[in-house]
Amino acid sequence: PWDGAVRQLGEPDGVRYGHAQWLHDRRRIVVSSDRSGESRLELFDAETGVRTKCFEHLDIGRPLEMRASPTEPKVAVQTHRAELVIVDLEGGDAVTVDRSPGPTFCGFDWSPDGAW
Repeated sequence: PWDGAVRQLGEPDGVRYGHAQWLHDRRRIVVSSDRSGESRLELFDAETGVRTKCFEHLDIGRPLEMRASPTEPKVAVQTHRAELVIVDLEGGDAVTVDRSPGPTFCGFDWSPDGAW
């Protein structure tokens, strides 16, 4: 549920943010950012609006869509490479779990228990 005023996350100018997703703890938000010139994931504290982590080491390509796990600090990312990548936001690891032979794919989500 949304409550309260809108809060600016990140830089006010010069950086494109997208695909914002609340994490399961409802305290953090994960976004894609082009701050470094390449698409990267960043975590923000929802209360303060401060960036808490940037995943500069991950080369996941350009995110087209993201879904946060309902139970863990993980995010599923559909990339322009037609890959589905699971990123562990605590450990910083990324695993490609599927790849489409075509140009892209439509629709993905987590199961309610976060297992799939």
